[in-house]
Amino acid sequence: MGVSGIRSVFVSSKIQHWHYEFEFDSYQDYLSVTNKHIEKRKAELKDYNNIEDDEVQRMLYDPIEMLTTDKMIQIYYSSMLISLYSFWEQSLQELCLVAEQKFDLN
Repeated sequence: MGVSGIRSVFVSSKIQHWHYEFEFDSYQDYLSVTNKHIEKRKAELKDYNNIEDDEVQRMLYDPIEMLTTDKMIQIYYSSMLISLYSFWEQSLQELCLVAEQKFDLN
């Protein structure tokens, strides 16, 4: 099967390109919102860490909350990667289903 044969597999009314554009745009929005949240949390941690006096630090910030904030930043980064993987996996699976319906892969 040449390149034109492969392309003809995906010329179908079953593939809705707007669906992928919407998903991609939604993912970009998710990244933007999450990144803003991460930057806000990083700024809080920076302010916390810039205070040299431990007593003042404890009066202005809850140390446990700051530790939690530090760990949450890593969770947010992980969530972005997991979401990206999930998005691509789902999209590729949908495209493979279309190809399987057009050609017997056995």
